[in-house]
Amino acid sequence: MKSILHTFTFCSLLALNFHLEAFNRSLFYRVSSFWNEPRFERPWLTTVDVQLSGGSQNCGRNTCREKVNILSIYGPESLATLVPLCAKEVPLLPEKDHFSFKAVADLFQADINIYQNFTCGFFTHFHFPIINLDLFPSWHIKENSGDEIPLRKNAEFKGKSSVNLSALLAHCNLALEPVREGALSDSTLFFGWTHSYENTTYLDFIDFTAKMGVLFPTGKGRNENLVLDIPLGYNGHWGIPLSGDISCGAYDWMTLGIHADAVFFFKRNDCIRMKLDSEAPTGYITLGKGEARVTSGPVWRAGAYFKADHFYSGLSFLVACAYEQKNRIVVCPIDQETFSVSHVNKDQRFKKWSRAFVNMMAEFDFSEQEASLGPRVSLFYNHQITGKRVFSINTVGCSLGLEVNWSF
Repeated sequence: MKSILHTFTFCSLLALNFHLEAFNRSLFYRVSSFWNEPRFERPWLTTVDVQLSGGSQNCGRNTCREKVNILSIYGPESLATLVPLCAKEVPLLPEKDHFSFKAVADLFQADINIYQNFTCGFFTHFHFPIINLDLFPSWHIKENSGDEIPLRKNAEFKGKSSVNLSALLAHCNLALEPVREGALSDSTLFFGWTHSYENTTYLDFIDFTAKMGVLFPTGKGRNENLVLDIPLGYNGHWGIPLSGDISCGAYDWMTLGIHADAVFFFKRNDCIRMKLDSEAPTGYITLGKGEARVTSGPVWRAGAYFKADHFYSGLSFLVACAYEQKNRIVVCPIDQETFSVSHVNKDQRFKKWSRAFVNMMAEFDFSEQEASLGPRVSLFYNHQITGKRVFSINTVGCSLGLEVNWSF
């Protein structure tokens, strides 16, 4: 009886895994992790992977790909349009018409990926992400002159003219507060097919995986009454994700692969902040609010990787380079007497964002040791090279994986 239980335990918790199964989505506020390798073609194999990552940063890239503070990626704020609309009696100095906030962002993310194989190469993949994002404004502004002025809790500019920014924003039901968010991001259910071809002359194998699924808008949406609030997913849009992977192996240790994925979103009606005709198309502060038909452009990612597979005992190393982009959002206001379609769509927040980055990962496969349990552990680092309208939050983390082989 003990022998049967020992054999069952060993087979059920087998982790002879040469493929990395980490996965998360492309989002503008942090660098993406490595996607994953083609799926194993093994009937009734179950894989559970938990990935933990985090980072902190105060820099981003603006529309010109220049390094700026994360609250300047959409350009400067404009008091010249804010004050006349909210408090015409307050005088302004010309040099204080434009300013930018400063802030630091802290991120922690947990990604849970569950794979279940069936027969003939078919499988399902469920991705369940949890994100905690804190945005801490330092309550300073930077004028065109380059001078930094304290912006305290009462949000007052110091100088010959004094403007209570909090009071001005309150006229438009807006609040300037730190962001502290911890909630789900958008979840995804994939249906996929994988195949491994090993009848080759010079290569060890050629693996191919294709996936299609549904992206559920489970992520926390943007609070339109908070100036600095950020959606944790794609702000309530349902989507159709597609993904494809090809890899080939040689010399019993080297793997080269390419990857591409995309999400196509459905249109939706939403009550959002939109720029009035008198507002500049830059910055986070947006005074107008109304119903609109929102068409969110697709988000896509493409990359390639090199992997030294089990080059020393159970140790593997991977490096990948990739590019990701979210196409522009097109907004059609319902009330076109108040909002101009052309001016609303000049808003920098609705323009496309993009990023080039590298992933580095080291994994140790404990299954080569003589033990009944064989988990795998990996450490990784994701670094942004350049970008446009994105936060530059590089992330570091670890991944814990386990496979269950139900064929015994």
